[in-house]
Amino acid sequence: MCAGRTSEQCGDPKKPDDPIEFTVMPIRGEPSRFAFVSSDIRIGTVIVADPIEAKDKACTLSLVRLTKAFDLAFMSGTGYAPNADVHYTVSSETTNQHVIKADSNGTIRVALIPYPGKKKEGTARVMINEPACSPEASWEWGPI
Repeated sequence: MCAGRTSEQCGDPKKPDDPIEFTVMPIRGEPSRFAFVSSDIRIGTVIVADPIEAKDKACTLSLVRLTKAFDLAFMSGTGYAPNADVHYTVSSETTNQHVIKADSNGTIRVALIPYPGKKKEGTARVMINEPACSPEASWEWGPI
């Protein structure tokens, strides 16, 4: 990207404040990463334009695609009891129970593999199993 402010930069120097438009065509749950860099400032950001999110009462659940086939997902959530064990179930071809400890702010973060076996595609579902809240979300994974 260029600002067009000097002759060495690309763009039109006659229009130094033209807006820069970003166009992405992500698939569901795919993060888009952007970096804005100048001689004195560096800003990085991640945008998930088509997120996979769920909410139940005060708890949130979010899934981000970490691989093209979505056979590796990043699960995060907020609103859980601080420092508590959070129970969740991941289902695809099989169902597996897991426990993760929330941090001191009640946030959870973990990577998920929907089916750690020979299966190559399917629908995965993650369900939080807590008395205070039970958000759940699903995603399609496998070859695109």
